[in-house]
Amino acid sequence: MHGDDPPEAFTAALLHDIGRLVLSPHLEPELLTLLARSRGKGGLDERRAEIEILGVHHGELGQLIAQRWALHEVIAIGIAFHHNPEEVVEPKERLLCDTVCVADAVAKAIGFGLDTSEEEISHHAASRERIGLTDQGFEELCGLTEERVESVLAWYE
Repeated sequence: MHGDDPPEAFTAALLHDIGRLVLSPHLEPELLTLLARSRGKGGLDERRAEIEILGVHHGELGQLIAQRWALHEVIAIGIAFHHNPEEVVEPKERLLCDTVCVADAVAKAIGFGLDTSEEEISHHAASRERIGLTDQGFEELCGLTEERVESVLAWYE
């Protein structure tokens, strides 16, 4: 996103939802309903709902996968804390987590992701602020990303 991004940010952002891919084949319709209900009427965010219903959230599972693959620990941390970077103490690691969090927000803002609600996207505002990305900068980043995605998808038409 800018020159100060940790070099591992791209890999962590690319893999941030790997835990979701591993979980998804095992989620029966009843569990999906419980998760949706916990998030909707229960008022829980995605991470809390997964912890309450499944006992683990997709970021934690993704961290375990990254460790199993012997990826750099900071990549595993970026995956684990992409929904809650404020919990990371070490500044370089928090910067990476904030960067992954913002990348997730960009993907959701342009229509990719499970929860693309305005509330979920605005949840990332603290990360945008910590990395110095203004609202206008975020909108520009979303536009550039959407253009790039469209150009890549055009290769496959």
